[in-house]
Amino acid sequence: FAESINASGAIGGFIIDQNLQAHGFLRTGSGSYATFDVPGANSTFGRGLNDDGGITGEYLDTNNLPHGYVRANDGTITTFDAGAPSTLSGTLSRKVNAGGTAVGTYTDTNSPSHGFTRDANGTVTVVDLPASSGQVTDTFADDINASGVVVGEGVLNGTLPIGQSFLRAADGTY
Repeated sequence: FAESINASGAIGGFIIDQNLQAHGFLRTGSGSYATFDVPGANSTFGRGLNDDGGITGEYLDTNNLPHGYVRANDGTITTFDAGAPSTLSGTLSRKVNAGGTAVGTYTDTNSPSHGFTRDANGTVTVVDLPASSGQVTDTFADDINASGVVVGEGVLNGTLPIGQSFLRAADGTY
């Protein structure tokens, strides 16, 4: 499953093997191909690929709980969770920009989804639509550009399809 393509034509994504386990992959613009796994993971999903060859996504642990990761262009994998470990029920990392900042969504045990950014130094920032947008029950951060601008959507009043798209500037304003 091809999930992203960068300016040099590299493609990132994941494959499903005969045991129904996912493995991340990276195909370079010149055609070389490699699969990778987060060590100890049941499955690894490649999602977002930046122009430097860094890729982000999620992996499933032995309890099938999703966690985020960033794979640098040298193959080094850093894993992370966006929420507090005591209340976390899953991290889904979707895109990574040229500066190494990943963006995605995590869910806590109270069920709401929250957007996040995770910078290259490991600092996680919650990205939730402000209360002035209405009763926001879930926020999904979908993409980030090189300047740190995040786009996504929020679910209002817990009802789909009532939602609101957002653009969050790098300084945190909406």
